[in-house]
Amino acid sequence: MIDVWLIFSLMIPFAQVLLHTAADMLRIAHRTHLEKKRAKAAEAAAAAAAARAASNTSKSAWDPNSNKGQEDDDNDSPMKERMLKLTVGIGMIGFPLLFLVFVCAFLAVGMHIKSNPGQELFNE
Repeated sequence: MIDVWLIFSLMIPFAQVLLHTAADMLRIAHRTHLEKKRAKAAEAAAAAAAARAASNTSKSAWDPNSNKGQEDDDNDSPMKERMLKLTVGIGMIGFPLLFLVFVCAFLAVGMHIKSNPGQELFNE
């Protein structure tokens, strides 16, 4: 019975390391995406300002075909943000809940075994 407890208690830190690594990777990817998006927006604003200054007209320099490649990045960012929220939620709610359920089940089985010393846990 103690083997089950030891295996479970060793799996918790391993799973937490995996979860923190995944969350950090998602944070870095999301941060990089936001930085690229800001750089593209600043570049587009500078190009629009330069085009307005060069033409001296009040027409907009916005080109509807200029941000076609950006649409894929914009669709990918909310998914990464949701995955990040999911991994953080699992770490903050899922692991403690799993640990609580395991401890309660382990104690219930242990109390059953202790109160019925001659009986097997599972009858074959």
